[in-house]
Amino acid sequence: MNRRTGGGLICICITSALVAGCESADEALVAQVGPYRITAGQYRSYVESLPGRWQPDMTGDEARLHHLQVLIDRCLLLTEARTLGLDTLATAREAAARAVDEYVVARYRLDWIRNQPELTEEEIKHVFHGEGFGRERRGLVIRVRTRAEIDTVLTELRSEQPFLEVARLRSLDRTTLEMDGGPGFLDRDQAARLGIPVSLFASLPLNQTSSPLRTGTDWQVVRFVEERPADYDRYRETIRTEFKNRRRAELDRLPRGEQQAAAREAGFYEGPDFLRAERKAREEAMLEMLRRRTNRAIDISPEQTRRYYDTHQEVFRHEEALWIEEVLLASATEAIRVRQEIEAGARFADLAVRSLRDRTRQQHGRLHFHAEDLVRFARLMPAAKGTEVGLLSGPLQVEGGFSVFRVLGRTADRVDPFDAVQDRARSLLLQQHQQERLSSLLDRLRTEHSTVIEIHTSRLQGAVPDYLLGG
Repeated sequence: MNRRTGGGLICICITSALVAGCESADEALVAQVGPYRITAGQYRSYVESLPGRWQPDMTGDEARLHHLQVLIDRCLLLTEARTLGLDTLATAREAAARAVDEYVVARYRLDWIRNQPELTEEEIKHVFHGEGFGRERRGLVIRVRTRAEIDTVLTELRSEQPFLEVARLRSLDRTTLEMDGGPGFLDRDQAARLGIPVSLFASLPLNQTSSPLRTGTDWQVVRFVEERPADYDRYRETIRTEFKNRRRAELDRLPRGEQQAAAREAGFYEGPDFLRAERKAREEAMLEMLRRRTNRAIDISPEQTRRYYDTHQEVFRHEEALWIEEVLLASATEAIRVRQEIEAGARFADLAVRSLRDRTRQQHGRLHFHAEDLVRFARLMPAAKGTEVGLLSGPLQVEGGFSVFRVLGRTADRVDPFDAVQDRARSLLLQQHQQERLSSLLDRLRTEHSTVIEIHTSRLQGAVPDYLLGG
């Protein structure tokens, strides 16, 4: 059954970047808006692309029509933009050209990296032995605050005082003393995270003390006392990844103009994919011009901003909260080593991949606690609440392992004062006015173009089955 629409379908504010134009390889038509076709393939792709939080509180055909309305509205806005001649504006053409160039260069870069030859086993072994991956070294470290203190350490070591004796007397890092003065066997990259340069790791002879090394705000010296061959299989993929990163860096050094020229020579400025990207870029530029035209001359007075703040206090409320950086390790020994790396200047964000806690890895080493989190973090959260902001703490035995953490900040339950959030309040009010203008524009366009909007309702469920719908 085909259905002509009036103005009654539900509208939501669209994000047009999620919509890949009005064409698809799947030519089954589910709707048409004048010259614009909405196919089953494009309709399904749009619904599949929606994050869960964008799914409406609807099911079945109601949800299908809701999603389809977004695509219909986009085509109505494109019709309006062309009616106003926005497709002829130089600014729109220039914006579209820039977007196409970005798309083409991104495709060229991806293709270039993908087509680089893989390292051969012989090349990997050459890097393994030649760039310091082939051995692990056990190091002893003495870390102090100032250059004068490290000079004193060197003087004492030159007078043949035992390294561990000087470490116990001078070193800030008390955890190393529990591990015979050092972090144990290190590979090349672990040493670098402790502030030991790769070149020094490779060249410093056994039982010789290094020159003073600046690490963060502190100073340190290191001495390697033992070494052993590294496991080649363990580092094979690390070396492959490092070389891929080097190739990306090599490409990054090429000026953008040279990358565009190379992409053009390789044929990326032609073909069906390019034509679709070009059409999409033109449409996005037109929609942006229409958005600016629709929203011009919206004036938000200070009095309106204050009134919005006073009537939307819940928007500006903060519950009691605690922010920390954390890495969770399987053993106290691992946790001590990670703490040493952080003290030497490593960032929690870089170490998060080693954390046993999924949430920490996903959030680059950061955790955000509210009162309801106490049940899940029965040991970590009270410890963090009692720790000074900025102080590195741990290892602390907690649920699931040993935690090394630093408190970043804490807030009490409060409503932000107006002076602190008036720019945000004005921005929210402006967005509200912009949404109202968009809704008014769409209401008008739906009415004006109702005779040229056609929906093939019998095809909607086949294009978007129930399992794709939220609710």
